[in-house]
Amino acid sequence: MKQLNNNFYYFVSNFGIGDTYFLCSLKEVLERKFGSKIIFVIKDSHRAIMECFDISDYIIYDMGGGIYESSK
Repeated sequence: MKQLNNNFYYFVSNFGIGDTYFLCSLKEVLERKFGSKIIFVIKDSHRAIMECFDISDYIIYDMGGGIYESSK
C-alpha cells in the first residue's frame, strides 16, 4: 500500500467523470489557495481526464479493492 504524504492534499474523485474534470480545472487555483500540492485519487476510467489537463500526480484507486497504481 502506498504511504500518503502529510505535505500534500489528496482529492478523491470517485463519482462521475464530470466531477473529476471539474476538480482538475481548479487544481492550480486550489494549490495556490492551500499552499500545497494536490494529488488526485481517481478511478481508472478517469485517467484520460488527467491526460487532458497534463496532470501526472495521481493515484488510481480500485473503488472495490484498494490502490493498485500510482503515477509516481
